[in-house]
Amino acid sequence: MSITREREGYATKEELVEYLRRRIEALEEELRVLKSLLAMIDPSSVEGAETVDPSERVEDVKVSKRVIAKLGMGEDYVRIKLLFPTPLPGDVKQYLETVLEEIGEKQAIRGVPPEERAAMEIVPSPDGGVRMIRVYNLSSTLEKVRVKAALKYVAELLYKIYRKRES
Repeated sequence: MSITREREGYATKEELVEYLRRRIEALEEELRVLKSLLAMIDPSSVEGAETVDPSERVEDVKVSKRVIAKLGMGEDYVRIKLLFPTPLPGDVKQYLETVLEEIGEKQAIRGVPPEERAAMEIVPSPDGGVRMIRVYNLSSTLEKVRVKAALKYVAELLYKIYRKRES
């Protein structure tokens, strides 16, 4: 539909409002598609909604001198942000859940209420893979070290899967 009428030469206010609404919706859809494409090509370029503690210690996770992820340790959490697109296989997720269950059992023995025990948040990427895994409600250094080792192992394993899929 044209924004102007053929006979009168001008559009009514209602026609103009409707045209602008449709155009805005089309532009928003195009923006979503462009963001998804950018995230698929360069996941590190798209910033998410996750908040980063200024006191968080960040280190690179490397495989053969190639940085594959950023691992951050905060006051009560450990998170890993993957720099390559890959889905999370069920057995790998099960491994992480097992690590969390063991930590949760030890927290239960210490009297930590269920809602304050270790939990995991998986942030998906637009292409269906995993962008970030965050484990929070960690109260001791030993818990953080255990989760850090598990997340590093998972990142290296997912990178191997990614490389096999790409070759």
